[in-house]
Amino acid sequence: MKTQTFEDYLMSKYIEDNPTILDDQIPDAFADYLSEVDPQEIIEQADKYLNVKINVIEEKLKEVILPVEVSKKEYKRVTNYLITIGFFKNLEVKS
Repeated sequence: MKTQTFEDYLMSKYIEDNPTILDDQIPDAFADYLSEVDPQEIIEQADKYLNVKINVIEEKLKEVILPVEVSKKEYKRVTNYLITIGFFKNLEVKS
């Protein structure tokens, strides 16, 4: 999966906002848009882009962290069970 750059993001938003532009006109029309756009609009779009990227990162982290959290819960459950049945009483503790 290709990582979307900020420029790609801006272009896709530009295309969404201007659906009547033909494919072969997009590069020139987008370049004209960039040369005329209000800097505040670019800042607002940058904030939106950042939020999209943050959401993607959060989802990726959940994919990694969730199994770890489940493993911790499972470890605790198994440990509690072993304590309940007296398994650890039979182990020697070496210092």
